[in-house]
Amino acid sequence: MRLLTIPIILAAALAAVPALEGQGPTSLPVRSLTLKSDHIGLADALAAIKRQTGTAVVDRRSAQRKDDLRLDLDRATFWQGLDAIARQADARISLYQEDGTIALVNGPYRTLPTSMHGIFRTTVRRLAVARNLETARDVCTIEVETAWEPWFQPFLMEIGPATARYLGPMNRPVAATIAGQGRFRVAGRASVTELRMPAPPRAAQLIDMLAGSFKIIGPTRMLVFRFDELKPTSKKPLGSRQDGVKVELTRILSDPEKWSFDLRIENPPGGPTYESHQADLWMRDNRIWLQKGDGKSAVIWKHSGAEEPLQENQDARRSAVRYHFPLGDSSAVRNAGKPEDWSLRYTTPGPIVETRVEFSFKDLPLP
Repeated sequence: MRLLTIPIILAAALAAVPALEGQGPTSLPVRSLTLKSDHIGLADALAAIKRQTGTAVVDRRSAQRKDDLRLDLDRATFWQGLDAIARQADARISLYQEDGTIALVNGPYRTLPTSMHGIFRTTVRRLAVARNLETARDVCTIEVETAWEPWFQPFLMEIGPATARYLGPMNRPVAATIAGQGRFRVAGRASVTELRMPAPPRAAQLIDMLAGSFKIIGPTRMLVFRFDELKPTSKKPLGSRQDGVKVELTRILSDPEKWSFDLRIENPPGGPTYESHQADLWMRDNRIWLQKGDGKSAVIWKHSGAEEPLQENQDARRSAVRYHFPLGDSSAVRNAGKPEDWSLRYTTPGPIVETRVEFSFKDLPLP
């Protein structure tokens, strides 16, 4: 009875999860991994991940050994491939290294409830039942972690309503609805969310199914714009366009204490909509720097975080911003010369998309 009802429960629950408002089926590119070998070392396996997906994974186990892995990966996603390698190496996947990289760390490998969807990997990290003595209510809290491939740099996430089901008295399925959560800012490699529902009765041993979805907003890629002719006397804006995104260098100001650069950024129409207090989020991860030369010999003059840019006319599509570069405050610019001696580099999001990701888990053990 129990095994027969689980697929029916799962299908019904997925159908009951409502689409998030304004959702369009926008997909993000998935970089696949093919690796078939009966004998391959961990270093070679991680090198294959880097070569085929563009994402570096480092081995940071305290006691590294010569692993002999057996892998049969055919167009696997990055997360599917990395999980298979971690299992074979008896290691854990760490998303929170100080330098921002993804690493394999000391095991043992543990199988977590996992839901894969394209470039996303969602896992259940913790499940707890507690009693609120003030309200005399028992609450079940499910801690869910969603990670994405590192090339993706989202800035907003919204959790939709979810459905959980467990077997109650007489093995009858009981459904519980978990409320959605409004948009919140995300950054880095992953986001951790707590889903809360009324606690199942003590007789229930499992949450047979948990299914839901989230909406995530971010760029398909980050664009790098380059401006070479940095003449403060020029009155003609320097403009460049990539993937429908237009960036103009409208003004250069040079005085004995600092150089200032005015930029105007315009995104293509048709992107996601935002609440008023979130309209500038797409600008939060933009970067600007001055550079002499290229490659290993390049001299980089980074914009100081202490020098807040001045923004105006900011909305979901456009921004006008001024960046200041103080002179003489670092070894790279003690002899800065003239603006014409440098090129200006600027990163800003490419086309911004809103995509829906589904997750589903079966047989989550209750404490």
